[in-house]
Formats: sequence, C-alpha cells, structure tokens
Amino acid sequence: MARQLSLPFSFGLETDFNHYFPGVKNAQMVTGLRRAIRGNCGEFFLLWSGVPAGKSHLLQACCNLADSEGQRAAYLPLKNLKKSSGPGVLEDLAACDLVTIDDVNEIAGQPMWEEAIFHTFNQIRQQGATLVISSSQAPAAFTLKMPDLISRMKSAEIYQIHDLEDAEKCAALVKRAAARGILITEEVAQYCLSRVGRDWLSLITVLNAIDQYSIEQKRRVTIPFVKKLLLEISSLTE
Repeated sequence: MARQLSLPFSFGLETDFNHYFPGVKNAQMVTGLRRAIRGNCGEFFLLWSGVPAGKSHLLQACCNLADSEGQRAAYLPLKNLKKSSGPGVLEDLAACDLVTIDDVNEIAGQPMWEEAIFHTFNQIRQQGATLVISSSQAPAAFTLKMPDLISRMKSAEIYQIHDLEDAEKCAALVKRAAARGILITEEVAQYCLSRVGRDWLSLITVLNAIDQYSIEQKRRVTIPFVKKLLLEISSLTE
C-alpha cells in the first residue's frame, strides 16, 4: 500500500520503473533517479520534454520506488491541481522524503501559484527531501515570471526525456503487453505504430483496447485481430 499524504491525487501502482522502457538515450537519467531515491540524499531533478514522453509515468515511478524503500512520497500534477484546488494544497509536504511536481510550466504567469511553488521548493530543500519536477518546456524557454523560481529550477540536475526510437517503442509495447499476460509479436507492435500513431499515449490506449477485446473475443492478438479492432473503434467514433 502506497504511503500517500492527504492530497487529492495519488500515484498509480502500475506506473513503476518495471513498466517504463527508457531506451538508450534515457538510461542514464533513470539510473540517476533510482540511485538518488534509494540513497534518500535530498537531490533535485528537473525532467523536461516538449513532446509526450512519459513524464508523468516517470514521476509516479519515482514515488513507487520511494514507497518500496519505506519512504513517504507525494505526486503533485499541477495541470489537474490548478483546476480543482488552490495553491494551499502544496502546504502538506513536511513529512515527505520525496516530492514530485508534474508540469511546472502549467502555472507559469500565475503569481499565487508561482510563489507557492517557490516556497514549496525552499521547504523541501530545507528538510532534505528529494525533489523531482517535470516540465514540457526546456529551462532556456521557461515562461515562469518569478526570477527566483526560474533560478531555483535551473539549479537542478536537468535531463531531457528523449522520445524512443520506433524499434524501442515496439519493444516497449511488447514488454508492457507481456506484463498484462498478452502475447504481442514485434510485427503486431509495428502494425500498431503504423496505424495508431507513434506517441506513447496512443500506443497505451490501443493496448488497453487490445487487452479488453482479446478477453471478450478469446482470440490471439494478430494483425487481422488488431485491424478488426481498429475498424470497430473507428466506426464507434464516426
């Protein structure tokens, strides 16, 4: 059971490092994150990518790893929090060993939120907790308005999350399917990439559909099977 604080958002138990496929370009980043969390040494990381590349998964994977190490972790998705809560939601973090803040760029230009994030940053650093922040903007292109907050962000150990190569996406899709007990060949994975899209969100969405459809149909997952599934999905959305 994950050690969660009284916050409106939790981290998913399936979004761990075992379900994350870093590929060659992201391997060093993942190694650094795992080392820092296991060492519980109060490091600060900023992860960014201008395209969907699994930022939220990575932050939640950090939380799950911290939980497995007996630490208390908090996952704060700012894109959702700013719609449902005020900046005061960031105050209940004193007991955390790890704090992850997703999509810091979402509160750019909002003075109350920027100030709250700035004070949260100072609090977390003072208490020696590990901090992992994500952004869809590169540090050089930050649209944050508070100079001190920008300075804090740029003091992090910064990693760009690189998109996977197509071959790596196929391997990741096969691995993720296998974790669910679904046998998908490399040819089927390649077909999904060519028909559904190459971004990871689209691939996971179609995998969810394959999972449900294969149970209903009690059939092996083949290219004709996926083709029929996609036709049915297309007919429902027309």
